[in-house]
Amino acid sequence: MATLQSQSANEAAREGTAAGGRVLELRQKTVDEDNPDVLTAMANLAITKRQRGQHEKAQQLEERVLELRQKTMDEDNPDVLTAMANLAITKGQRGQHEGAQQLEERVLELRQKTMDEDNPDVLTAMATLQSQRANHEKAQQLEERVLELRQKTMDEDNPDVLTAMANLAITKRDRGKLNEALLIQENVLTRRKETLGRDHQDTLSIMVQIAFTYQVMERYSDAEALSLEVLGVGEMSLGQEHPQILAAMSCLAATYSFQLRCHEASHLSRKVLDLHRKIFGPYHSYTIDAMESFADNHSLPEFLDESESFLREILEWRTQNFGDKHLDTARTKHLLALNLMLQSRWEDARALQFQALAVRAECLGPDNTDTLTTKEMLGLCFSFDGFQERGLLIMAETLEVMERVLGPDHPRSASLRDTIHTAGN
Repeated sequence: MATLQSQSANEAAREGTAAGGRVLELRQKTVDEDNPDVLTAMANLAITKRQRGQHEKAQQLEERVLELRQKTMDEDNPDVLTAMANLAITKGQRGQHEGAQQLEERVLELRQKTMDEDNPDVLTAMATLQSQRANHEKAQQLEERVLELRQKTMDEDNPDVLTAMANLAITKRDRGKLNEALLIQENVLTRRKETLGRDHQDTLSIMVQIAFTYQVMERYSDAEALSLEVLGVGEMSLGQEHPQILAAMSCLAATYSFQLRCHEASHLSRKVLDLHRKIFGPYHSYTIDAMESFADNHSLPEFLDESESFLREILEWRTQNFGDKHLDTARTKHLLALNLMLQSRWEDARALQFQALAVRAECLGPDNTDTLTTKEMLGLCFSFDGFQERGLLIMAETLEVMERVLGPDHPRSASLRDTIHTAGN
């Protein structure tokens, strides 16, 4: 039965792209390619392909949509701006950061001419761009404006309003505003349960996001319980291969890892990786992400060699496809350094952390939480390798920024204070 359910979910996912392609094909047969309905179908199909990891095909469609929009509309038209922003998102996800930034700057320039005509779709795409570049403060400002605009014209239970709220909550969580994020997410969950039901994929989606928020708050028992609830409800209705089920499994595996339940984390993250390989193939970007999560969740001594091998394979793939200064490449270097630290290979770990820190500081800024995480680990490398004074200095500098950015009572700040105290003694 589980196999049949998984096949059904996978077929449904494939049918989503196939249906979008069929709609586009039928519209192209009956109207010109630059017809608004055709362009909307092309844009929707591009988003679907991007969400499925087919970034090259998505980019081809988005480039064509933008070309046709620009032929029939002024450049500051909201539909043109949305097409530009969507193309920038795809370029960014493919590692084409220079092209993405040029498009983003052009959208910003054109928006300044029509600030009194804010379009929620344009703003949502721009917020996604900012989040992708880890500019969470700017993303929050845009998402708050989107929510304000949606609430002016729609009921509180409208799906677009609830999506805007959910997006805003994720950004607040990324900025460390955990209680505010959780409050919004719980509101969205209540409304989606009332309007869509408990087993709807949008309801399960916000439940997974709440589980991730619990995880960041170090409420691991709550994160575990909610992830298991999603799996219990969703595996029956959606199948194991549905994106929300895969996300719930990934969240649960990471939660087990944080609880030092390493064998359970290993078993579940291997299952997630096997499912990604089955659905997307061995070198799809989603599979690479699953490989990275698998390696990150394997901290027991018997798994370190396998995890290191995975991380080196991922690093080679990302360096070849994205370049040495891409944020994803920097994240893999950071994780590989953590693996080497667990093997007490301090010098190799320090070299990787230095490289990751340089990229994160340049791309994200010195106050970004990812930058601070890498700097904290660099300090630990020095401390454990006999350079205690330098290590403590680096960690003290990191703590000062972390308390300013996240607050002195944030779990990350408290954890680093404890680490410094322990290392100093």
